[in-house]
Amino acid sequence: MALVTCKGASSSSFTHQPKKFDVFLSFKGEDTRLGFVGHLYNALCQRGINTFIDNNLQRGEEIFVGLLKVIESSRISIIVFSENYASSKWCLDELAKIVECKKKDQLVLSIFYNIDPSEVRYQKGKIREALSKHEEKLKDYKVQSWREALFEAANIYGWHYQGRLIWLCFKGSKNKQVESKDGNNYAYWKVRMKTFLKSIDERVWNSVEYGWGKPTTPVSEWQTSQKEAATFNSKAMNAIFNTVSMKEFKGISNVEVAHTAWNILKTVREGTKAVKMNKLQQLTSRFKSVRMSNDESFDEFYAKLKNFCSEFEFIQGIVEEISNFKLNRTPLFVARYPVGINYRVKTILSDIESNDAHIIGIYGSSGIGKTTIAKAIFNRICDHFDGFCYLENLRERSRIDASVIELQETLLLEILRDRNLKVGNKSRGINMIKERLSFMRILLVLDDVDKWIQIENLLGRCNWFASGSKIIITTRDKHLLATLGKCCSTYEVKELDQDESLELLSMHAFQSNKPKEDYLELASRVIQYARGLPLALVIISADLKGRTKPQWRSAIDKYERIPNEEIQKILEISYEGLDEIEKDIFLDIACFFKGFFKEYVMDILNACDLHPIYGIQKLMDKSLITIDQYDRLLMHDLLQQMGREIIRRESPRMPGKRSRLWCYEDVHKVLTQNMGSEKIRSIMICSPEASKMKLEPKCFEKMKNLKFLMVSNLDTCRGLKYLPNELRVLDWSGFPLSSLPSNFDPQKLIALNMPKSRVTLDKLFKRIQCKNLTYMNFNFNQYIRELPDLLSATPNVKKLDLQNCTKLVKIHDSVGYLDKLESWDLWGCNELQILPSCIVMKSLKYLYLYNCEKVKRFPDIPQEMENLKYLSVGRTAISELPPSIGNLTGLERLDIGSSFYLCQLPSSIYKLQHLRQLLLSGNVKFPKGVGIGGQTATCNSYGGFSKYCFPKLNFLKKLTSCFTHSEKCLLSGSKDLNLQESIIRFNRLNWLVFYDSKFLKKIPKLPESIREVDATNCISLNSESSRKLILQFGRILGLSLNMKCLGVKHKVLMDSHSHRKLSNQIDCSSRVSLSKFYAIEDKSFPTLDAYLVDYGEIYGSKVPGKKIPNWINHQSIESSISFWVGSKFPSIAVCVAFHLISLKDSYANNDNYGSIRDDEIYWVCDIHICTNSHKQRRMFRTYFYGLKCDHLWFYDESHSKLQRDFGDLIQGDQNHVEISCKIAHWVSRNGKYAPVIARMGVHVECICPPQNYVIIPHNSQNVDDNTGLLEPLLSQNGSHTDSDTRDLSSSSSP
Repeated sequence: MALVTCKGASSSSFTHQPKKFDVFLSFKGEDTRLGFVGHLYNALCQRGINTFIDNNLQRGEEIFVGLLKVIESSRISIIVFSENYASSKWCLDELAKIVECKKKDQLVLSIFYNIDPSEVRYQKGKIREALSKHEEKLKDYKVQSWREALFEAANIYGWHYQGRLIWLCFKGSKNKQVESKDGNNYAYWKVRMKTFLKSIDERVWNSVEYGWGKPTTPVSEWQTSQKEAATFNSKAMNAIFNTVSMKEFKGISNVEVAHTAWNILKTVREGTKAVKMNKLQQLTSRFKSVRMSNDESFDEFYAKLKNFCSEFEFIQGIVEEISNFKLNRTPLFVARYPVGINYRVKTILSDIESNDAHIIGIYGSSGIGKTTIAKAIFNRICDHFDGFCYLENLRERSRIDASVIELQETLLLEILRDRNLKVGNKSRGINMIKERLSFMRILLVLDDVDKWIQIENLLGRCNWFASGSKIIITTRDKHLLATLGKCCSTYEVKELDQDESLELLSMHAFQSNKPKEDYLELASRVIQYARGLPLALVIISADLKGRTKPQWRSAIDKYERIPNEEIQKILEISYEGLDEIEKDIFLDIACFFKGFFKEYVMDILNACDLHPIYGIQKLMDKSLITIDQYDRLLMHDLLQQMGREIIRRESPRMPGKRSRLWCYEDVHKVLTQNMGSEKIRSIMICSPEASKMKLEPKCFEKMKNLKFLMVSNLDTCRGLKYLPNELRVLDWSGFPLSSLPSNFDPQKLIALNMPKSRVTLDKLFKRIQCKNLTYMNFNFNQYIRELPDLLSATPNVKKLDLQNCTKLVKIHDSVGYLDKLESWDLWGCNELQILPSCIVMKSLKYLYLYNCEKVKRFPDIPQEMENLKYLSVGRTAISELPPSIGNLTGLERLDIGSSFYLCQLPSSIYKLQHLRQLLLSGNVKFPKGVGIGGQTATCNSYGGFSKYCFPKLNFLKKLTSCFTHSEKCLLSGSKDLNLQESIIRFNRLNWLVFYDSKFLKKIPKLPESIREVDATNCISLNSESSRKLILQFGRILGLSLNMKCLGVKHKVLMDSHSHRKLSNQIDCSSRVSLSKFYAIEDKSFPTLDAYLVDYGEIYGSKVPGKKIPNWINHQSIESSISFWVGSKFPSIAVCVAFHLISLKDSYANNDNYGSIRDDEIYWVCDIHICTNSHKQRRMFRTYFYGLKCDHLWFYDESHSKLQRDFGDLIQGDQNHVEISCKIAHWVSRNGKYAPVIARMGVHVECICPPQNYVIIPHNSQNVDDNTGLLEPLLSQNGSHTDSDTRDLSSSSSP
């Protein structure tokens, strides 16, 4: 019988408590310590079973408290009931504790040693006498609890040892069970056995299998070992009942194992009495406690041996079952250093507890740690189930039916512990699993599954097992889990973060949780290379362990060029599971299209007949690629390297015979030495530095099958006379010629990207027709003067990028009828004057005319264009929009107005009912009192928009550098140029933006809908207004502004020269060029869709200033702040003061806060959160543009968003949190100043322990005229000293 845990175990909580002992023995010492229990203890220890026996404990009236903890920390408790067990209160207390632990899934077993189980169950005999004595001295409830424990323990599975014969049961000639008789009635037994033997023939006799029981399988299916065993058993039984004496029979008839019986039989029946005695001594040499004394007769010794053999075999049976149980519950090896595992396991376990799904799917790429996590979960929760089984590497072990049958048998054996179960065939195995396991709560892990049939062969249907069962599946294929339906919940394993990667690398390479100081830079290179992939980190760090720094450096250089074979082999597993078309898609992305937009790549691959709609999804399902929030195709760097290595192996020495070329050295060799071939499918030429390459005019002539040609940072010194007609992508930045080869017929071309080229489109499209052309990019072309008739040449173009074509003057009228066009960018075409007379573009989503300063007329819109979402006509010469603007019924964002012209809006502007963002530049005049659908949409400068006017408007941006005093503006007519109080009526206003206003002095109370205010470089804005603005955000967010930090008690003066240390904070390594800064910005806003995102749960303000409000309860002159929080993620508000410091003289003007610098500074600022010294994540990133003075930035998110994004970082009742701020990138337009973080504040409800000091300023050069840089947060009595809190109590408005 297999040992199983309690079926009543709860599945709702999988708490993990490490077990110190395998077995706890509870027994009455005087009855069994020196005999049975001593032998049992020794036998358990000899089998490697860690057993607790209280040999060293002094027993008294009350049970030792430590012993109760030992019971709790044991996997199994064995209760040895004997006649005097109940006489000990200590034993009974142990018993009560054991029964309690049984309810918490501890396995409990009972042994009834020379006592009948019914005496324990019903408390008879000596058990009753002992309990009666206890009742005389103790309270009734105590004894009653012992009675209940005795009753429950007596019903637990166990063994009954009576020191007598263990009777053999057999069937007679009439197939009836023979009743048990006293062993002394030898004659009766011998006669009956002889009768039985004569009544059966040899075939029936040989059917006795593995002992003396009924066979479980037909003789025809027996293996050789089974037939031999049956013959052996036959000989043993014949010999026993025909040749032995009564004493000998009594000595061996209680032996259950035939092999042992035969050995004893041979010993006692051969030779003289002296010989028998000698053989018995040899036989019993393994029994340390049984020795024949010199004065002992043979009969006396034989009787002792007989009794010991009986007890020995009894104990061995117990030990065997315990050993099997322990072996089945031996924890799986997880990892040498399980860095990052506990956090991920906890996340999955919380998911398991929170839903009723039978199946939990863990998916991710190769080497990401799926198997490691599954093993850790298995170890944590296996004891909570009736049975459990971990089946690893199913992908490899399920290739043939024989292997499947072996897996089915392993599953049945691991859970049922029945070695006699044979499956026979796969189909029978499926039904056996259903029949035998359907009533059990089981835990089953199927590791490395890659096909549905593997699941079906072992699970059948996911609802076969009892309620509470859990099946964990690890796979590289997300879609495979989706086929399981609602019964399956999924978890994607993510890469390790930077901290985890560094720790894992350090543990393997240095046996420390951090690297050696002089190896830190090299370790960072490894982490950058591995990109959080545990497999790579473990293999590489093990390889580098103990090596010198030059060896590290050389090895890393090699890894970056040629991948490690062991890593490559494992990563290729997912690739090998793809079909040929899917492999082509993967290799194209790995070599050329990583980071490109999914739609763009799909259009290209579709033109190559690669069926990308299905294929790309397949790659996503197998975790080979991912899609980011902007719909870009991403791939882990090591997967990309793996794909490129596959291509390199196509022809290691001859790059001209490979299908794809991307390495500049390989491409240079192929093109300059004319080594091309028809095998080349794609080429990317990207020189690391601007260079020239002497290409032959017909260098591509041998590459008839070339489909992708991508060139950048390269200047060719000769003309180009041939391009393959198979090209789908021609992407050549800086193309040096004015036209393409005359023999080039681009009928299959999908993308024509030639930014910064010399191509003139009027000549190009007069000669060629590109009916399939979908993408055109000619931005920064200084040679295009006119955009020709594209309707005839490229009728299917979807994206047209003409940004910064500064010589472009005229656009052909037909372009306005490109009904497939979705995005049209004309930004910065400052010579453009003539647009199409009308636009009829049903697919158009984005039209960008910003900074086209000479465009005076916007085209008519004769038909409804509901797909246009974003229209930018800011900083143009357009003074009037056509009435047909109302046909842009789906418009969500409108940028309009100029500092040079008054722009009059038509009444139809109010038909734009989906408008959410309105950006006004200069003076824009709105119409009044226009009826819409029976309602009146009124706009005036004093009342704001009514609810019928732009009902979805939530963003208003006003560029105020050239504000006029027109009464139609949202500003007053005074020379102070302040906002009117009436702005509060804009009750849907989310964003309010001002840039470079030299006159704005005050911002009144804003509507409760406000989310962000940007008053960058508004140097006249008074500090009181800025303070109240931040205070209003605090109220809107529901922050408790009176919160105190108990960690602040006393004042201590800050170093009077500490402000001069700010110059040391300049991070020169993060300084970038302006173009690089904009490139970084483009990554954050890669599509125009990004400009339409509603950040409704994010709040903030940017205003000139330097003093953090005193109600913010944690402040520091450092760029990070730490505090303690409880079990729930709190609301957090962050305030940062930025200071501009001179680059030429670090100490010059450092004290001159608030002054205007003759420079413009741009920077990117990141806020990170770290909990419990681990798990750093970026909370938010913001951009600052063209700042000329010191600024304050206030930032917060709604509590619900914070909880969603970061609630999983909170563990336990006390959590240490660190909020840090970093200037990630910065640029100085004039090279004079740099931004630094002068100080930082965090407002949060904390549980910080009391501290003795808080830093406050003492230097008057660092402060306003009236207040200090950082006044004491709390006075000596713990109250605030600033007037902010008085404002809260005395006034409802800021």
